Amino acid sequence: MNREEFLRIARESNKDLGKLRVIQEKIAKKIILKDDFPTPIKYIGGVDSAYIDDIVITACIILTWPKLELINQKCIISETKFPYLSTFFAFREGPPILEVLSSCERMPDILMINSHGILHPIFAGCASHIGVLLNLPTIGVAQNALCGEWESEPASVGEWVPIIYQNKMVGAYYLSQKESKPIFISPGHRITLETAVEFVKNSIKNHRMPEPLYLAHQQANEKKRNLIKK
Repeated sequence: MNREEFLRIARESNKDLGKLRVIQEKIAKKIILKDDFPTPIKYIGGVDSAYIDDIVITACIILTWPKLELINQKCIISETKFPYLSTFFAFREGPPILEVLSSCERMPDILMINSHGILHPIFAGCASHIGVLLNLPTIGVAQNALCGEWESEPASVGEWVPIIYQNKMVGAYYLSQKESKPIFISPGHRITLETAVEFVKNSIKNHRMPEPLYLAHQQANEKKRNLIKK
């Protein structure tokens, strides 16, 4: 599957979920779960979206690494025809994510996406889709889980417990801030779980979510508020 085919299928009016499951299975087979990126890392990105009915506002933030200084931000507005369906999130947000990334002057070395990587029933969430389609190292960071089990709560800030699904370790339940619920981290593509956790850990400032995603969330929602005012 290439980018053009993915976009065409995501925009089809007839949503054949069986066909989409097959696509997810194909993506899952292409995922690389090892640290496959050049070092040192210079730039890290974050993507998040906000909605007004079927209008999606997608923001991308590019920061320097490891100082996390802002060097680029983009925001696009588009219309989605794909409904919200649990476990099929990539087909709803994937097209605008690809579009906003194509508008950036500089691609990140590693991209965080407010979604899941392999912490997904088919082991292929939105972060994995984007990673495979762009051959880009990606990390999924989310506030809720789609699947998996964990034995306990992380006891202190900076700690995590493994998430197991079908006898595989697919994610980390990570406590990023005091008095906040833990977040869910999973590798998307071309990165290990342990390395993904380290990048998230070193991206946390004063918020529950890592800085690239926090800033992308802020930008998308600021644009949303401005649109509502008009």
